[in-house]
Amino acid sequence: MSHNGSGQDERVKRQLSDWFLTKLNLEIPSADTDLFETGVLDSLGFVELMLHLEQEFGIKVALDQVEIDHFRSIERMVAFVLTGSGAEDRRRPPAFRRRRSAGR
Repeated sequence: MSHNGSGQDERVKRQLSDWFLTKLNLEIPSADTDLFETGVLDSLGFVELMLHLEQEFGIKVALDQVEIDHFRSIERMVAFVLTGSGAEDRRRPPAFRRRRSAGR
């Protein structure tokens, strides 16, 4: 999948790959690897991933909006993060949201 601003694609892809490596101790061989079919993501890992996406990219996904296909591979997650597909907050693209400090 290709999006406008391939630099953003690469940045998000790198952030997601780094998360899998540091948090789950897994190196994903390819951005197209099916994370469910290969057993990389189980239900607990999926919940951790949702929390990470919320914290890192500012996306909140309602349970009734979760479509597993959006999270099957890093490549699909990049598309999800950059388009905000299924996300509750669509004011700005998720990749551009900044976390606010506690005092604000």
